[in-house]
Amino acid sequence: MPPGQPFYSYVETAYAQGIISGYNCGGPGEACDSQNRPYFRPANLITRAQASKMIDLARPPATPTPAPTTVCSGTTYQTFSSAGATLVPATDDIGNHCDDCNTTVTLPFPVTIYGTPYTSVNAGSNGLLEFGSDQAGAYFANCLPVQAGPPAFAATLFPYYDDLRTDVLTTTHGIYSATVGVAPDRDFVLRWQTTYFISDTLETNFEVVLHENSSTLSVIYGQNGTAAQSANPASGIQLNMGQYTAYACHTDLPAGLRVDYVPIGCGITPTATGPPSTATATATATPLPTGPPATATATPTP
Repeated sequence: MPPGQPFYSYVETAYAQGIISGYNCGGPGEACDSQNRPYFRPANLITRAQASKMIDLARPPATPTPAPTTVCSGTTYQTFSSAGATLVPATDDIGNHCDDCNTTVTLPFPVTIYGTPYTSVNAGSNGLLEFGSDQAGAYFANCLPVQAGPPAFAATLFPYYDDLRTDVLTTTHGIYSATVGVAPDRDFVLRWQTTYFISDTLETNFEVVLHENSSTLSVIYGQNGTAAQSANPASGIQLNMGQYTAYACHTDLPAGLRVDYVPIGCGITPTATGPPSTATATATATPLPTGPPATATATPTP
């Protein structure tokens, strides 16, 4: 952007603070210079999702402590985390290629969330699985509990909730599934291979593993962006605005981290029985690229 442009100082400040990233050079009329600096288009209209993201990034950094729900009825969840996990291959494209959308997926076996069995789930491009709702309109401020609506989020797992896109390269970006194992011990895998809205070159990889023989929900993380790269994820599970379990809020979720959400009755002190094992994949399909694994350290939740 030329220094004489009326919005120059504002754009420079927002860029320096990591609020905007610009467009990659090389497009029509936007030749790359020696530093391959990005271009900005201040005259372009923006979406509500883009405005929400910029407002969220412009706020002073918060350091909230993830905490489980204080209101509980029926079933809640306890988290257990471990390091050294690897992504299970999943290559069946469910057809989710967009910015802010859901795709309904029929489950190969019923999955129980907060005590209710479901036979389908709405998989969202922004890193969420909605069992009891279908809110796809926008990306919202993302520390749990996540307020949205109407409709409000209901019985929703947020494995990696950030402003993501599954449409930059539709041949490799999207949400992919796989059914692994033999009944009644099958696993159903949903894997996200996406970019971030704030950067279409920074990629994220993670997956949710649903178990036929257990109500535990497992999340496994591959290579993801960091806070230093403007990644801004949150994770947890939410029945409604009053009953939820938060795992992380605006903190890095490193490669190799596995988080298991184990259902327990309200008022019951959990015992560390360990997560269920994930079935070994027997498919011969080549997994999507995830990049080299990073060293992860995760402390089990008490």
